[in-house]
Parts: sequence; C-alpha cells; structure tokens
Amino acid sequence: MHIIDATSAAQVIRSGASDWAWLLKQIESEDGFFRFPPLVTRAIVNLKIESYPLLYENEAAIGLIVFRAFMTHDEMVELSSDLAGR
Repeated sequence: MHIIDATSAAQVIRSGASDWAWLLKQIESEDGFFRFPPLVTRAIVNLKIESYPLLYENEAAIGLIVFRAFMTHDEMVELSSDLAGR
C-alpha cells in the first residue's frame, strides 16, 4: 500500500518547485548557507538557543528539549529515575 499516490506526489512537487528555487537562490547568495531573517536571528539569541543545530546530532536530545520546555531539571531527573525503575 502506498502512503501517497503518484498523482498527488507529483502535484506536491510541482506546487513546491517555486519555493525550492527561492530557497536555493538564498543559499547560493549566502556562500552555501541559509540565513534566517533578522527577526528570527534575534529571537534565537534572545532565547539563548544558538546551539539548537546540535540537537540534530542526537535523537534523544530532540526529545529532551521538549521536556525542558515543561519541566525543571529536578523534575526531569525524577522522571528519568522513575522510568528506569529506580
């Protein structure tokens, strides 16, 4: 069973082509990097999450950051202990 039929997949690709062209132009104009708009860059700095790309190096870190938004360090330690059965 296919997740998406070929006609729908082709339609999605065609509809996104102009956005991809724009993105590639942005990357090419910035020496191979995509630069966020200044508003987004300021938000990243203000939130002190400049190291967010490191999350992509470790799948567990992505899950951990979700918990960090809702739990204190001590609560996370307790949850970890509970999950480990300690």
